[in-house]
Amino acid sequence: MKEIIYLDTELMNSMLAQLENGLIMSFSAEQNNQQTESVGQQSARGEKAGLSAAAKFGTGPLGGINLSLGGNYGAEGRETESTSRSFLEGEKDILNKTFDDYALDILSEKLVEGDLLKHGPNFQEGDLYLGEATYKFYDFNLIKNVLDYELMEQIMLSDIEDSELSYKEALQILKKSKPTARDRERMPEAHRVVNAYTQTKEISKGFKQIQIFGSYAAKAFGDLSIIKMANKIGLVKKQFLRESSESLSFRTDQSRSVKFLVRIIGKKDVVYNGYNLPEFNTNDMDRIPNMLFDILLGSFEIIKEGDVLVTPIAIYYE
Repeated sequence: MKEIIYLDTELMNSMLAQLENGLIMSFSAEQNNQQTESVGQQSARGEKAGLSAAAKFGTGPLGGINLSLGGNYGAEGRETESTSRSFLEGEKDILNKTFDDYALDILSEKLVEGDLLKHGPNFQEGDLYLGEATYKFYDFNLIKNVLDYELMEQIMLSDIEDSELSYKEALQILKKSKPTARDRERMPEAHRVVNAYTQTKEISKGFKQIQIFGSYAAKAFGDLSIIKMANKIGLVKKQFLRESSESLSFRTDQSRSVKFLVRIIGKKDVVYNGYNLPEFNTNDMDRIPNMLFDILLGSFEIIKEGDVLVTPIAIYYE
């Protein structure tokens, strides 16, 4: 049984439409935050008697249900009672996911039946690949928000909150060439305070650099995150994640592998690090984002030479 963590339904449905010769397996992603229910009753005179019932489903898989029950009483009148109920947003979401999960199974079967999957390692652009590996997930908005270096400084310095000495006072005591008897008594505490501040500032400096990196990357990638599975690296759209970024960050480990269906879009033969940039011509503006992404991701070894660039379609445990 699949435990899906990412599914790009737009790409999946596009592929299914092509494999089905234009028969589009689509679904409605309506927004409806409330359930409505109405009951009505109608009476009229007539000459015939009988009983009728009907159920009508709205268009599309999420169109709602309309029920109607009618009857004629004797030859004198007719009475009809109808009930209309539309789906809650939660119900629509469940039906959407059920539909998508089934569609993914169909797509996987058709790719295997049509021998459309490539096995590498010599991929061509546009190849479809189904692999299995552990993964690393990078959400730069999450990194930016978690690494509040000023708040972390306060947390790390909480051990010396009870000290009677401030950092400035402790530093002054340790710098005295002729400390008084009182200063000598306070020197152990002064050492403790200064050491705590020194260590905290070093750690905070690293946190600050990472936060700056996260802030820049969050702006650069917008509503996209990065996932890397073995040497396959790609951008994922957050709208298609089945779990939150926080949850996926907890789940990232080196013990449980995910299966991933991806489309190959290239290979990283060279990773620009800021020192190996080529000379620019006036028509090279399109290369700037790629180079800046290399510098950004390469500095933290998120991307490396030889990595395969992919567009993720589905990522799941099985």
